[in-house]
Amino acid sequence: MRRRYNIPCIEEAICEFTFVPTPAVPEIDLTLPGNLQAKLGRDFYPGPARQVFNRTVDPQGMQIKDELFRVQLPSKGERFIVAVGRDVLSISRNRPYDGWDNFKPEIQRVLNAWPDVVSTPRKCVRIGLRYINRLIAPPGKAIEHWLNDVSPPLAATAEDGTTINGKLRAINNRREFNTDDGIRVIITLATLEPAVPANNEYLIDIDTLAETAPLDDLAQIIAIVERLHTIAGAVFETLITPNTRALLDAP
Repeated sequence: MRRRYNIPCIEEAICEFTFVPTPAVPEIDLTLPGNLQAKLGRDFYPGPARQVFNRTVDPQGMQIKDELFRVQLPSKGERFIVAVGRDVLSISRNRPYDGWDNFKPEIQRVLNAWPDVVSTPRKCVRIGLRYINRLIAPPGKAIEHWLNDVSPPLAATAEDGTTINGKLRAINNRREFNTDDGIRVIITLATLEPAVPANNEYLIDIDTLAETAPLDDLAQIIAIVERLHTIAGAVFETLITPNTRALLDAP
């Protein structure tokens, strides 16, 4: 389980469920967001719904098309956002993130409501849990002071025998792993443009994905979500240094 910090750096947490495709329904069922909103309660998710489009380019005709990608239902204050796509349902929690004990129940509540609003039973085939972290660090320290396993210093030797040395100034890398139990883990680390020029800011993006046989049992689905949460927390703790822990635990 991820450790609780006094100053959490989570910008957004997203839990996403992908269901068995429905070829007969090529577009998003636009009745679903409204039905889901009514089921969850308009007091909590007052709306209005927002449509998110994905712009694509037809390589043959070179035509630009805007396709409906998601319909979002924001909660009061936009603490949570439920999004419906074609064969996709997601629940996100925005900053300030107030812990798994508050995020998980809303995931369960939305999943409980889902079977009552879809026209036919939908089984889940992929589950994802992603944490997007923005670490704000004071100036004067190297990246390695805050993050583990970023990159060794630059060290090369030219043909004339002179040495070329360099200190790491910025990072931008993406790595993918498969765990022993078949979970896909995608880690992206990057240097960000700081909101306050004197500071340093870093992206720590941890995306965990589980492909599964078709499931409609809520307990089994939530068990997988819990496993992804455990993995994401462990990966985060591996990526940060004791200096970062001290920074996040500052009173």
